[in-house]
Amino acid sequence: MDRKSARRINRRFYGWIYRVGYRAVHIFKRRLKVVGTERISDRPSVFISRHMNGYGPFSVMAWCDIPRLRIWILASFLEKESCYHQYADYTFSQRLGWPKWASAACAWVLCRVVPWFDRSMGALPVYRGSREIIKTLKMSVESLHDGQNILVMPETDILDREEHTGQLYAGFVQLGRLYCKAYGADTLDFYPVYTDKEDNTIYIRPPVTFHAGRPYQQERDRMLEALRVGMSAEDVWQKEYHEE
Repeated sequence: MDRKSARRINRRFYGWIYRVGYRAVHIFKRRLKVVGTERISDRPSVFISRHMNGYGPFSVMAWCDIPRLRIWILASFLEKESCYHQYADYTFSQRLGWPKWASAACAWVLCRVVPWFDRSMGALPVYRGSREIIKTLKMSVESLHDGQNILVMPETDILDREEHTGQLYAGFVQLGRLYCKAYGADTLDFYPVYTDKEDNTIYIRPPVTFHAGRPYQQERDRMLEALRVGMSAEDVWQKEYHEE
């Protein structure tokens, strides 16, 4: 699908708050080059991006124009009260070391905006460290069946900017097994994405395909390694990539 058609679809898919933010980014931010969009099929797929403290998913959502793309976001950012505590008690105070009064003031403002914006872009809540993660997987599988795409950032270290991708949470690979089991599919494509901040380029790499007919643990391990390579910097990928 060409990017113009994807944008037309997304204007109908996302809420108006997200669309306003999208337009503002395209007006005021420097455009990123996107390489590899021709690889994307018309089938519902999962896109796997580095986090880079938010820069990775922000860039993919803003510049890749993937139709009906729904991002995984920590569930606490989707409700006002939990969003406040996430910012005040962790992000600003513990991670950034701000004083309590500053953390509370900024959290008070953001918790009135962020959940609204996240819901406007159709974010899927992630319940990490909880048995409720099955809710995330179930909603994601249903979204794939409805023709939507999913964006996941599975790095254990969200601040990592090294050329080689670090350790990944493995749970997201369950999407392949659950989707194929629920709807009788044989495969599901996972596209690794790498955003290079230095040369302002987003690389969409060839898909890593989940095969339902293979032993799950072996398939999971194979996919994690292939995705780790695909999410790495361009020179690393050129050296380590092996076509499936």
